[in-house]
Amino acid sequence: PQAQFLWAILRDSFHYAAVHLADIADSAREVDFAMRWGFGTSQGPFELWQQAGWKQVAEWVKADIDAGKALSSAPLPAWVFEGPVAENSGVHTPEGSWSAAEGKYLARGALPVYQRQHFPEAVFGAGAVAPLTSGTEVFKNEEVRVWTLDGEVLIASITAKLHLISPTVTDGLLKAVELAEQGYKGLVIWSPDDVFSAGANLESLMPVFMKLGAKGIAPEEKKLQDAMLRIRYATVPVVAAVRGIALGGGCELAVHCARRVAAMESYMGLVEVGVGLIPGGGGLAYIARRAAEMATAGNAAPDNILKFLSDGFTSAAMAKVGTSALESRKLGYLLWSDVIVPHKDELLFVATQQAKALFDSGYRAPTKALFPVAGRSGIATIKGQLANMRDGGFISAHDFHIAALIAEVLCGGDVDAGSLVTEDYLMALERQRFCGLLEHPKTQERIMGMLSTGKPVRN
Repeated sequence: PQAQFLWAILRDSFHYAAVHLADIADSAREVDFAMRWGFGTSQGPFELWQQAGWKQVAEWVKADIDAGKALSSAPLPAWVFEGPVAENSGVHTPEGSWSAAEGKYLARGALPVYQRQHFPEAVFGAGAVAPLTSGTEVFKNEEVRVWTLDGEVLIASITAKLHLISPTVTDGLLKAVELAEQGYKGLVIWSPDDVFSAGANLESLMPVFMKLGAKGIAPEEKKLQDAMLRIRYATVPVVAAVRGIALGGGCELAVHCARRVAAMESYMGLVEVGVGLIPGGGGLAYIARRAAEMATAGNAAPDNILKFLSDGFTSAAMAKVGTSALESRKLGYLLWSDVIVPHKDELLFVATQQAKALFDSGYRAPTKALFPVAGRSGIATIKGQLANMRDGGFISAHDFHIAALIAEVLCGGDVDAGSLVTEDYLMALERQRFCGLLEHPKTQERIMGMLSTGKPVRN
């Protein structure tokens, strides 16, 4: 019965789309894209029909029409059964998509604006070039492909599932930076799907943790932090081309790049609290540094940084995620100097252009500098607010513990307000607190819950 129910829906969709194609669209491509972009389906009706076997499905639809089972008794158009569509087993071919009105296959438009789309979204059967087999490959390991389209800018594509950052990915990105510095104008970190990076790969580190505990994770954490700083201080501009989710380590990777180019539908945030951890790839050091920069720009006193830190603390402690590139900018993960691109297929073009523009305008990596932190008085203020939330039942005791550790790192630990620190110092604090949490049983409950169910555990 379930199969009959689904077939009835698909059959009537195929029937309706075929009968009306000549009147409603230039070609079948437009119908499929309309269903994808307007209704969020992964395939349009013509793609699904073609994938299932054009001729066989057409015969089944015709049989149901003849038997009076379909919504309408209108016959399928003749082009479904005879001519080019029947001979090519579908409406989509490498030459183009079928136009019922003109009785021929129509190629994609060739307007100049489409030259900005290196790998435009394609329908099944169109024979589109796969991005990860295109260009000139310069380096590849199991989870990163480094390649170039124009010989001027390198592109690093993370190929791991959900583009999770494992030690292999870290090694690949470091190699990409090294190669970019040897004769390219810049490096763009870009992947062809709706994930920039979903964060660190906890599962890949599980064997190390089981064998050596937190002390085995600390060196891996240090490597990740060092890789972030290597990207930040690279001698050529590194541009993050963000699309879809950039969470946890993915967000940290983006914020350490010289520039971010983000598709409008980009979801950025530090979400480690959901697995009982604190951001450990330099994310908190970034928030603290940005707060100090904003305080300096606003001529605030060195001991009055806390008000510039509060939004960043709240975003990290509550695992806030921007629901668009515009909101990610409000949360501070994108800057006003970063570029937001409305059309996702133009993301790679704009990112490579940004890398070239930065290089051609005399790009120099930022200078490593000391910056002030809020110190122990800032920690005390934040902890006081957290205690009220805990005692009021808004957060659990473990939530309080994690948020207090975030406050300690952001404020620079047990130092006076206005003390000058380095990114390395804050990352060492971050690493120490991160590894300490790994030993906590409630954090271990959250990690195992996420790995087994994919949902956060509130404990």
